[in-house]
Amino acid sequence: IRSAEEAVTESYQSLVDLQHELDENVKFTKESMNNFNISQDGGLWATISMWQIFQQQRLLSRQQEMQAEFQEKLLAYLMKSKDGLENGLP
Repeated sequence: IRSAEEAVTESYQSLVDLQHELDENVKFTKESMNNFNISQDGGLWATISMWQIFQQQRLLSRQQEMQAEFQEKLLAYLMKSKDGLENGLP
């Protein structure tokens, strides 16, 4: 079990490093590597909670991106429609 825990911890560290290297909008902090713990001594639940919070933040970020994209397209459509009405087009 211990070697599996170490492998998961190394994978998590690689994930954090890649997130920072790629400059992701939502990412784990480098300091979170110190808190990452999947041992059966209780650290597992804290890590699960940390992961859930991360997923919620990613979802919120994506929703904001989609909202901004929608607003841009709506504004472009409305401006195009306004120009058409001013030029006598239906």
